[in-house]
Amino acid sequence: MAKKLFFALFGLIYFSGFAFAGFGVNLRGGKLFGDSIFDKYDEHNYYIVDGGQDYKANFINYGADIFFEKRISNEIFGLDGYGYLGAKVGYTIYEESYYRLHTQLLGGNKFNFTSTAYAVPIMIYYNYEDEDNEHWRFGGGLGIVFLHSEYTYKSSGFVFQDFDEKDSRLSVMPRLELGVEYTLVKRMSLFLNLGYQFNGKIETDFKPLDEKLWIDYSGITIDIGIKFNLIRNNE
Repeated sequence: MAKKLFFALFGLIYFSGFAFAGFGVNLRGGKLFGDSIFDKYDEHNYYIVDGGQDYKANFINYGADIFFEKRISNEIFGLDGYGYLGAKVGYTIYEESYYRLHTQLLGGNKFNFTSTAYAVPIMIYYNYEDEDNEHWRFGGGLGIVFLHSEYTYKSSGFVFQDFDEKDSRLSVMPRLELGVEYTLVKRMSLFLNLGYQFNGKIETDFKPLDEKLWIDYSGITIDIGIKFNLIRNNE
């Protein structure tokens, strides 16, 4: 689903007016300072009899963007020189998150929750070109995050029933972004992005504790990467 959306949006941007502008690819990796309910399960220690729990909410991510840029005069902002009006669509993969619990209660029980998340960010931005090698960028857009989860519960006792279920949810996140870009060689730059995204909390069912399990992909984001200008429009 996420890949299909990525290519559909890429085609929409490509066949728009940006098709005649500069074109290139970003490769990036980063960290989201998100949140989850996992560390709050310490409140349920009464549930763990002769057992234990392990969890990790993983917000390390990596991905790529395809961008289109059009060189314009900075006069519209009351500045000298030129800059670039750009649009980009990307694909982001978050590393796996998990929660595991095992206990000898009523004969023995094992619970395992794993989730993987993918996002498709869509951004419009302005890239200011100064007299040196640095470019300063600001913009905004949306990120659509998809969360795919699987719950497995295995009981060696006689009270609870085993189950294995899968679930997929999504959320649309508004996103703001600031960045700086430094030219390394012709057509290749190093960049650093600082952003913030909203509305990224996704809830699923957590049946053994009869409450909602959630992971929140809202928060501050930091990305570093390489930008390749495959076609540069300087007109």
